[in-house]
Amino acid sequence: MTKQHTPLLRSFAFIVVAFALCDSLRLASSQTSDYRLPAAPPNAPKSNCIPPPLRDQPKVLDTKTFTDGVVAYRGVTFIYGAELASAVIAEKRSASPLECDTDKPDGIHPEYIAFIFKGTYAADHDGHLQKYDSLENESSFFSPPEIGIYPVEGYKQAFSVSKDMVAWTEKQVKSLRKLSSQRIASFAREIPVLPWIEPSPDFQTRVKRLAFASGRGIFFLTHYNPDGYALINNQGMGYLFQGLTSDGRYYISGLFPVRAQFLPKDRSVEEADGFDPVKEYRPGDTAFKKKYAVYRASVVKRLKDLSANRYDPDLTSFEKLIGSLKIENQR
Repeated sequence: MTKQHTPLLRSFAFIVVAFALCDSLRLASSQTSDYRLPAAPPNAPKSNCIPPPLRDQPKVLDTKTFTDGVVAYRGVTFIYGAELASAVIAEKRSASPLECDTDKPDGIHPEYIAFIFKGTYAADHDGHLQKYDSLENESSFFSPPEIGIYPVEGYKQAFSVSKDMVAWTEKQVKSLRKLSSQRIASFAREIPVLPWIEPSPDFQTRVKRLAFASGRGIFFLTHYNPDGYALINNQGMGYLFQGLTSDGRYYISGLFPVRAQFLPKDRSVEEADGFDPVKEYRPGDTAFKKKYAVYRASVVKRLKDLSANRYDPDLTSFEKLIGSLKIENQR
């Protein structure tokens, strides 16, 4: 191959990748009514700020472990079942603010309180991330199971270098407050999720409003897959709770990995019932898009029809936990 051909080939490769990306975005926008993209963060203004190469992990400012099924920590109390945890570790974590208005907003949060589940349930979703040679060694997308209590004003302060991200946070909170108080069963808008998650969900279903002593929120079943066109699998499944205290001061985010027995165990499984979406996908293939939409809709229907106690863990275990939640005089 002569050298003069190399730039042409590189240009051709770039065009192919661009078409594939555009097609992927078109597919995401053509999903069924049960598929909702999360509210995308706005495009941040250009800046001369240079973000750090790696964001520091938040520091644990204070911690306490609970093993008797009852948690009472810094004004937050709740009851958890043995099927969810043999212990719950409470941590007060330091803030991780946005350094640059052009930086990606993942991992950004104020000083907050986290409750991390420990035991068989958590260990089953933990994976072995030191083994990079196999997808089945990865942890679940929502591992470890955790509840975060975030001050709303603190969240806006964490994004203070970007006016757009502050506005986005305010919009998320306002949207959640409206959705969680509505009585209609249908959701025309996406359900907000904090902290910010980069990939779009494949669906949000089994939506259930739930009130607790200090406020109200929404439970829903969802699936995240960083691979785009891939099978819906247990590694990406989660039962999420997003809520607000009645006074609007605190945002509650519960991220719980769950499994449905009929789904593939993890991302290492590429084919189910003769369908291999990664292998079959071709840019611009409308027949594939229709086939994938039918596949996704059939999975969502099965998940809707599946009894709560047929999930692992039972979905009502999480609902009982959040139902017992009280937030008073947090410090």
